[in-house]
Amino acid sequence: MSETPNDAAPTNIVWGVVNDIMFWSKIKGGLKRTGYPLRRIRTDLELMETLKAETPGVIIVDMGNDAMNAFAVVQTLKEDERYQSIPILAFCNHDDVAAFTRARSLGANNVVTNGVFSVSMDDLVKELMEGDDDEL
Repeated sequence: MSETPNDAAPTNIVWGVVNDIMFWSKIKGGLKRTGYPLRRIRTDLELMETLKAETPGVIIVDMGNDAMNAFAVVQTLKEDERYQSIPILAFCNHDDVAAFTRARSLGANNVVTNGVFSVSMDDLVKELMEGDDDEL
């Protein structure tokens, strides 16, 4: 059996790679208006296993997720031909300039601070979901 993901087109499901339950609650509330279904992914193993069966429309990655190496997740997704077209929205603490810079250099489509993410997550996700990233 093949280890590649299914051949189906990307879904409109937004995956949140978020371990923090409080931030997950914010994401659920903030993205409610978009109408996109959400799936919470807690670990890198869960992410890779779920990718074998389904392709999300956007992946949101909390760069401060203690349950995984978020940088390795972004790097793996962007280096693998099977996954590199999946848009990644990464967020991190405003004072963690190194995380911000590293996430961007690894290929995250957009990297924002936690504050910007909290206020604008619906617009940020819509832009990536619709492929309208001219202003990012």
